[in-house]
Amino acid sequence: MDNCLTFIQKYNQSSLTAISFYWDNQKLTDLNQDFRQNIANYLLEKKVAAPLNLVRDLFLEEARWTAKSRKTRDFFAKIGVKLLKEGSTQYLKDFLEAYTMSFDTFAACRTMDVTGVNIPELLKYIDKEIKIKRNEEIVNKLECGRELLTKYQKNLRKGF
Repeated sequence: MDNCLTFIQKYNQSSLTAISFYWDNQKLTDLNQDFRQNIANYLLEKKVAAPLNLVRDLFLEEARWTAKSRKTRDFFAKIGVKLLKEGSTQYLKDFLEAYTMSFDTFAACRTMDVTGVNIPELLKYIDKEIKIKRNEEIVNKLECGRELLTKYQKNLRKGF
């Protein structure tokens, strides 16, 4: 697993190909799924510091895998929470891209433990962005995010 730590510490944009969704139609599998899972699990279990662009890329690429395979793996929602906690508004649009990618990503994100996520800050950002965006697709994603985060905010108030 030392190669996982090295990969995490040295991650940059040229490293993306090692974790990107790469579907092989002959084998009906993502050729990078095992390595991506190893990196995600290492990052979550060892609680190592990671570049936020790696967290974002893991979340987006796993969402692509989820959309194709029609199933989610345990680490998907946890990586999403990490992205929201540490990336906050900087990576919110990336989070929403993955969240709205498929029914399975949508469902997985609705089961996240968002304790420690600054939901009021994210909701304020969404409201500001909705007011200035003219692109209907982006506005729809922002509205989906507002609905999700409002649900979580209500549940946190109730003690769920």
